[in-house]
Amino acid sequence: MKRRLFMAAAGAGAAALLLPGRVRGAGRHDFTPAQVAYRGGQPAPYPSALRSMMKTLIIRTSVDADIERKDLQITSPELYRYPFLYMAGRSAFDPFTDQEIERLGSFLKAGGTLLLDDASGIDSSPFDTSVRREVRRLFPDAALDRLLEDHTVFRSFYLLDRIGGRVLVKDAVFGVNVGDRTPVLYCQNDLGGAWATDLYDRPIQGCEPGGENQREMAYRLGVNIIMFTLCLTYKKDRIHVETIMQRRRLK
Repeated sequence: MKRRLFMAAAGAGAAALLLPGRVRGAGRHDFTPAQVAYRGGQPAPYPSALRSMMKTLIIRTSVDADIERKDLQITSPELYRYPFLYMAGRSAFDPFTDQEIERLGSFLKAGGTLLLDDASGIDSSPFDTSVRREVRRLFPDAALDRLLEDHTVFRSFYLLDRIGGRVLVKDAVFGVNVGDRTPVLYCQNDLGGAWATDLYDRPIQGCEPGGENQREMAYRLGVNIIMFTLCLTYKKDRIHVETIMQRRRLK
């Protein structure tokens, strides 16, 4: 599998490049998740969520992932070492500074992916309000739209026709589409709550109303999002769609 990952470009203000291979400076793993450390609110509502998700990714795919997340500020010089940013929360958070908006916007336009995860379990939450405010600042000419069923993120590994999470606030994933890319993904079903486990890898939250099947769908969506981040849109190629369909028929 080809992996397009970030390399920090030399020189201040230089454009970031997408190159195959390992993440430069991110350790010995092919993939290391980074969680946005923002101001206000609760940046890590489930500290074990990404760890559990990375363990699942390793078991189910060929990705050599680091199970330890990296807490990262948007203005960090290491930003371009991580192609995937995860940002979760339950409550309102402080507006990004102009510098943060500029830097995050450049990161996303250069090929990065941001997953926003509302952990509140309610519609139109304070976190949701903050998310939509910052997305409008990042992409004033685009909107958070419901992703269609044939979007690449629903077929990058599993063929998904349902959305999981700790709760089912919305039966959809939303995203900002820029050309043929979707650099921002947004789920309101508390994916992290479904992923989070204790020291013995036991789930710490129940999933309502669908129980363990709903949790499984949350893990599958997580796997798909990571694969989408690493592979971009190549899964749209017809040969890959047919391969996935054959794999599904054999299960």
